[in-house]
Order: sequence, then C-alpha cells, then structure tokens
Amino acid sequence: MEIFFWAGVPCLVMIYVSYAYFRADRNDASLGFRIATSAHGASAAGLYLCAVLISTFERSQYIAAILLGLYLVPSVLIIISLQFYRGPNAMHALQFLNVPVILYTAFIGLVRVAVGEI
Repeated sequence: MEIFFWAGVPCLVMIYVSYAYFRADRNDASLGFRIATSAHGASAAGLYLCAVLISTFERSQYIAAILLGLYLVPSVLIIISLQFYRGPNAMHALQFLNVPVILYTAFIGLVRVAVGEI
C-alpha cells in the first residue's frame, strides 16, 4: 500500500507544474493551445499512475516497453511548451523540478511493471 503514497507525491508535483503553466499562460490564447502547452506534467502523472496500477495486477516486459514509448509524449509536450508557451518565461524554471520527477517516475514505474517490486 505504501506505493500509492509514493505514487501520489510525484504525481502532485507534476500536476502542479501543469496547473501553474495553464494558469500563467496569457488569457488570449485558445483553450486547446493552453492545454497543449501545459499538459506535460499531467500526461506523465497519468502514465505513472497507469504503470502503478498495471504493476499491481501484472508483470510484463512487453507492457513496460509500450509504456517506455508512451513516455515520449511528455517529453514532446515539454519541447512544445518550451517552444510555444506565451506566458512568463520564468515559468520554464519549473522544468528543473518537473523533468527529474518525470525521469524518476518513468524509471520506478517501468521497473515495477517489468520486474515487480523495487
């Protein structure tokens, strides 16, 4: 059960970064644009929660390989955010917090799915 606690803390960090990006973006941007430039943390949190849930039921290297490929989505969204975000540039400093948490959750989630307990 402790994995659910440790799953929550990194997810809260990633979701907070996405929320901060969404709130700080200029209001004249379309909703779709604001979501695209702020979805990096939320997508990584979703992948991590999926990995934690999958690991409670099944161990599979094949599923871990699929999840590894899906972890490219948050990476691409971070690049999109850095390129197209129209809010304060100081918000990009949150990526120094977000990227290590995403890497940590990717590693922990993929190992849990592939081999089981860490």
